[in-house]
Amino acid sequence: MTPNMIKQVWQKAALDAGQRGDHSYLPKNEEEAQNFEPHEWVSTAFNQLADAAQRMETAIRRAALQDGAPQDLIEKLVESLPYSPEPKPMAVVRDCDGCWTHPDLPMFDETTTTSEINAYLAQFGLTSHAVWMEYDCHPDEFERYFEAGDSNISFWNPACNIKGSFMLSIHDTDQGPIALFAYPLEARDA
Repeated sequence: MTPNMIKQVWQKAALDAGQRGDHSYLPKNEEEAQNFEPHEWVSTAFNQLADAAQRMETAIRRAALQDGAPQDLIEKLVESLPYSPEPKPMAVVRDCDGCWTHPDLPMFDETTTTSEINAYLAQFGLTSHAVWMEYDCHPDEFERYFEAGDSNISFWNPACNIKGSFMLSIHDTDQGPIALFAYPLEARDA
């Protein structure tokens, strides 16, 4: 479940309740629903539920990658997973720390492997390319982040020169900042 999917669910639920007249502050039409933001506790609950669903989805996908897994069962489990929208190129608007994640990317965490990310992207004909700041930045930027301890990575502007590539995420990890790009599988083989 992606952040965009979560937002669509709460917008639809708020619109349905608003049109029934359940609460005066809820949206009454599609335009109001597009701009609707729920109470913070509601969005927190949605995100917790989505996080649990993502952990289940990750477990199913990990099982599918295991040798000797009963493929018929795995296929049925994978088919039962919710539809995920295809990540497509979009404007990257980084937060105050210089981080950003594509809103149609599932909520992967530090334990998600490159194989799992690529298995997810493969359903859309995509694969990933990682750019690590440690190997991609100017020496002054390296000093600023790695030695001076400035965790803001807004100054780093990684690029991927693979045809058709677009950014999926730029964020910090235990091993340092990383930018993750997606690109078409056919570009890899070209």
